[in-house]
Amino acid sequence: MSLNTFALAKSKGLVLKVLIAIFVAFSAFVFGLMAVSANPIMIGLAVGLVGGSFLIAAPKFSVYLLLGVGLVMGALISFAGPVFGKLPWGLSLLGMLLFVPVFLAIVMKNHGKIPLFIWLAIIFMGYALVVTFVGWDSFTEALAGFKRYFQAYGLLLALAFLPFAKDDFNKWQKLLLAIALLQFPFALYELLVLVPQRGGLSTASYTTDVVAGTFGANLEGGSPGIIMAVFLLITFAFVFSRLRSGLINTKAAYILSAFLLLPLGMGESKIVVFLLPMVWLSLMRHDIVRAPIKYFPALLAGGLITTIFGYVYVSLIMDSTLSEVVEATISYNFADAGYGMFYLNRTTVLSFWWANQGMHDPMNFFFGNGLGSAFLGQISGHIGMKYPRYGIDLTAASTLLWDLGLIGLILFTAVFISAWKVAGKLFKESNDVSVKADALAIQAAISLFLVLIIYSQDIVNLIALEIIYSFVLGYLAYLYRVHFRSSKAAIS
Repeated sequence: MSLNTFALAKSKGLVLKVLIAIFVAFSAFVFGLMAVSANPIMIGLAVGLVGGSFLIAAPKFSVYLLLGVGLVMGALISFAGPVFGKLPWGLSLLGMLLFVPVFLAIVMKNHGKIPLFIWLAIIFMGYALVVTFVGWDSFTEALAGFKRYFQAYGLLLALAFLPFAKDDFNKWQKLLLAIALLQFPFALYELLVLVPQRGGLSTASYTTDVVAGTFGANLEGGSPGIIMAVFLLITFAFVFSRLRSGLINTKAAYILSAFLLLPLGMGESKIVVFLLPMVWLSLMRHDIVRAPIKYFPALLAGGLITTIFGYVYVSLIMDSTLSEVVEATISYNFADAGYGMFYLNRTTVLSFWWANQGMHDPMNFFFGNGLGSAFLGQISGHIGMKYPRYGIDLTAASTLLWDLGLIGLILFTAVFISAWKVAGKLFKESNDVSVKADALAIQAAISLFLVLIIYSQDIVNLIALEIIYSFVLGYLAYLYRVHFRSSKAAIS
């Protein structure tokens, strides 16, 4: 070892020791504040932080826990009750603890080539913190807001920066496929048992919104069925993309696809009728452009499947006609009718923001009011409390505008647009068939995430969906890192 190399290693070791000392001192200070607060939740948080700290040394195990527990946690809470009531906080804490090894990897430069969208995600998080501190309202609002937005960011960054192996990702993908297949029996149980408990289809079609697979059935309404639908569509995209590339047996792919798509017809998420053909076209677009006649039957099959889902929803679930469903959908999405119990809908929520936070208030227009300010629920924000019946946080777009302003919305959206471009670059440049297949599936998944920004608030609020998009983008960052390393080796 040369003298320069030895000096560099020694300086890195010193930096690491200093960082650990700072972290320990800061933790002791925080624990002291939590202990004297006499707040059971804060004390429990401190205890969880101590226990979770041991997982910092085993980030691979943390990923397993986040995926395995985070995507079935809703079912655990629904069926076991308050026993698992605090589980979301534990998982959020686990996700945030992954920031520690990621931070050390960045400081020690112990990582490969990182794609632009990961740096944009980090910039977005830093921007959110700065805006929140500048427009400070309260500690609880800021903490709750940070937790809701970034509870799975540790997973995203860990997959992007830490040296996980290909075998690790293969195992995690198999775990995700197993959880996706679990949605069928859970959704069937919810349809046959829980829907009748809410009055059945004869009462109203909304009784089927209790169908949410393992993501949490709520008998009082408001179950996250859209998360189940998105998760199943993403899994289907990976299966179909690999079938298209000849990586999966045709019979096995058809069986898997049947179990993945059937639960989509059991719930109340109308948007599936739009999302399914969008995913299909995203996966088939290159083939259709290259040979439209050859792939016309595949396009026709996609249209037929979508028609079947539309018929099931309109005729069997809603017991209505297509014109009535379209008219009602337009009314509470694009016209002046409110969504559910709120005064606003997915369109008017944006015009309401413009009217109350437009260019006449440039600071809040561009930078927002801080993390958590628009939220209404447990630990409501000060802006949310100002408009309690309006539903200003109905969508992620409106929530981002109120919390972080126009710049925040642009930054958040830019992360996914940049990721789409990276996936497209991988599809074009890679010679690995499996990488090309997964890159195409990732683009289909990203198209779903972009729609969700204007459709619901879940992508900046619920940990299950955040785990899903963090894994997809983290896996893309891993593929990019491996591809860049292989390309660099080939050139040299």
